[in-house]
Amino acid sequence: MRTSAVVRGSSFSIDNSRQWRGLRRHRRRIGCIRAAPRCLRGRPLCEATLTLEFMRMSSQNTSQGGRAPSRRRGHERVAALLAAASDCFVEKGYDATTMTEIAARAGASIGSLYQFFPTKESVAEALITGHANGLNEHMERLLAQTPDWTTEELAGHLLSAFADYRKRHPAFVTLVEVAGSLPSMLGRTIRQRMRDYLSQILAIHAPGIPAGELRPAAMVVQQLMKAAVALDNEQPATLRKAAQNQLQQALSLYLGQLAAHR
Repeated sequence: MRTSAVVRGSSFSIDNSRQWRGLRRHRRRIGCIRAAPRCLRGRPLCEATLTLEFMRMSSQNTSQGGRAPSRRRGHERVAALLAAASDCFVEKGYDATTMTEIAARAGASIGSLYQFFPTKESVAEALITGHANGLNEHMERLLAQTPDWTTEELAGHLLSAFADYRKRHPAFVTLVEVAGSLPSMLGRTIRQRMRDYLSQILAIHAPGIPAGELRPAAMVVQQLMKAAVALDNEQPATLRKAAQNQLQQALSLYLGQLAAHR
């Protein structure tokens, strides 16, 4: 069974009924489930997520000058504009990229770009929010599978989650580096969302841990996940691999201590 859904604005897919039931058991902490728009079902997650998020943002911010796409062709145009912007930001950097270059890369007129995105900041905001939701999708899957994993397996999946996403989406790295200079970016930051999910994962893995200790523990795990990202750039490769193994052992020990709470 394959189910498409949206949770708090993020789309994801679950491939079997066991994962779906596991996710529903913890839905009270995540929020309600609603069906994804029919026009986006079956489309790649990144494109669907970005378009869905732009539709949500546009409905809330029409007073800022951007217009929400009103039909399927408009949705596809927005997806093309965002893909072009992502490529430009990776190649030239955020500051050096112009709106004219984004429109040209997408094969669209500058007027079409401004029709949906009145500023370069609004383009970056849509992309960052879409990538944040991409991370949410992955964390949803980790959350659903947490009951089936050993402590060592959970440690490995957590350490690879953030690092692997950054490798697959270089534009995410570029945009995160400039996010602090964009004054009206995200209401809920990527860091806060990650801590929410980590708290839920830890509550499943270590049900005996006091509620007041969940958030601090989630912060510790998050910092270890960031350490895994930093290790990806270390050389030589043999030393990097040894350090990564030790980091996974450290996280496994920490998760084991949390699970020992009674």
